[in-house]
Amino acid sequence: MIRSINLFSLLFILALIVSCEKQGLDGLTSLVEIAIESVGENCANGGYLIQSGIDINRNGTLDGNEVQSTSYLCHGDNNNLDKKIIVPFIGRNGIQGSSTSGTVVSDQVILEFNINDYPDADSVVFGGFQWSLESGVECSVELYDLTNNKVIEDTQIKANATASTTKWTATTKNFINHLPQETIDLGVFIKSSQEGERVYITALALIVYRN
Repeated sequence: MIRSINLFSLLFILALIVSCEKQGLDGLTSLVEIAIESVGENCANGGYLIQSGIDINRNGTLDGNEVQSTSYLCHGDNNNLDKKIIVPFIGRNGIQGSSTSGTVVSDQVILEFNINDYPDADSVVFGGFQWSLESGVECSVELYDLTNNKVIEDTQIKANATASTTKWTATTKNFINHLPQETIDLGVFIKSSQEGERVYITALALIVYRN
């Protein structure tokens, strides 16, 4: 999907560039490329073209058939500044699980998150890239309140994809009313649809939308 993003999005993407590493046993890497976008249909005043995806052929280059997300950061595009704030998870890249009963993972976290720090917030999205090593194995992930030791309602995301077909998957329900009105640490709860089969998720983030 092609869309415009703000400065917070660019900072998040740059953070991913720094933290990208091989993912799990398959050794595939997430890649992000940023290029100058000339004045034209996509950016009236010029800007940046940002593309990301999985390095399927392992050549260290994001080839055309590997691009899974395309975004534009346009000069002078300030109408939505601060309307969409991306809050990335920080920690070891590439969360994995292999249990059908689920595993709480704190290798990637958002520390001291408080929804009240975002005045006029009216909705929140949670998402990431999900995949498995075996076709047909589903990866299920939920946002987890590490402070109170419980799953946050309406945050489940599922994907039945391999590394070559994965895309950034996000929640479809607005769960802002399920977030505690206090400062908490956030992790994830990850499940595999088949016991012993590893599933993965990376590039985790919250997106806070404001009025």
